[in-house]
Amino acid sequence: MKKGYTKGFTVMEVLLTTLISSIIIGMVYFTYVSYTQQLLLFQNGVEEKNHVNRFLFQLKTDFFNSEKVLRKAEAFQVVFYDTKTIDYKIRDGILFREENGQKDSIQVLTSSFETLTDDFHQQELVRLASLNASLFNKPLEFVVGKDYPTLIQLNPDHGH
Repeated sequence: MKKGYTKGFTVMEVLLTTLISSIIIGMVYFTYVSYTQQLLLFQNGVEEKNHVNRFLFQLKTDFFNSEKVLRKAEAFQVVFYDTKTIDYKIRDGILFREENGQKDSIQVLTSSFETLTDDFHQQELVRLASLNASLFNKPLEFVVGKDYPTLIQLNPDHGH
């Protein structure tokens, strides 16, 4: 039996093992961080798309269920058969929807309206609303319309 000899790792072996472990841990961490960032970008994109779809669906539903849509300066008002109203206002490139104190909004690049004049009630009615927005840096055009009785439609007035 030899005396004074102990079994163990040399300093070089420990340093080499530590170096290899650090490289592997660094690669795993980088992969995790990259995956997490991509997942957050995807999630934000899905949320933005859902928000735009929800807002445009609500606008379409408001037009469909309304009695009339009144044109105002830089705005329009949806009037329902039970006299309930929903206000839409355009300010600084944003279309705001306000109902019972609750607000929602969507960014719009341009908007245009085709209107009819109701001479009997002295009102300017929105027949078509065209909104241009951007989703994922791609143009998105949305057109929603309202049909009125033929008596009102006899005097069309195309406005902006």
